[in-house]
Amino acid sequence: MVQGNARLEHLQDGSPHARTTTGASTSKMNSAEGPPFVPPDVFRNDVGERRRKISQRELELLKQKYGVSMQALVCRMRDLGMISDGHFGRIFRWFNKAGYKHDEPGEAVPREQPRRFERMVQHALAEELITRRRAAELLDRDPTSLPEPVLA
Repeated sequence: MVQGNARLEHLQDGSPHARTTTGASTSKMNSAEGPPFVPPDVFRNDVGERRRKISQRELELLKQKYGVSMQALVCRMRDLGMISDGHFGRIFRWFNKAGYKHDEPGEAVPREQPRRFERMVQHALAEELITRRRAAELLDRDPTSLPEPVLA
């Protein structure tokens, strides 16, 4: 791991601060001085300068966009002064009551699907280095599902 880069780990201990691989709390990691998971101005533009309320669905969408837990997002909002300490506490009490301490709703960033092999097969097909039938075999697809090559 590169010195200074910290990776958020899922909140396991129930505390409102995630731990990083370097042992720093989310609060420190996400502060304006620390290495943030997103620049403060970009985050403020997405979330708003100051919030009085935020919906579960909005947190789910932000979770998917940034690839971090809703708890980490709320910590980031507090650290940047976007929500008050009181609002922060109410949100975490709601997380606990709803059972989101260990199992948050909403999808995290979808897993990336490897595409290099498919691109290589498509390239070989377009250049007529392999047949449609062979390309379909390699990709485990029906030959009719493969797109026709475009002439350049």
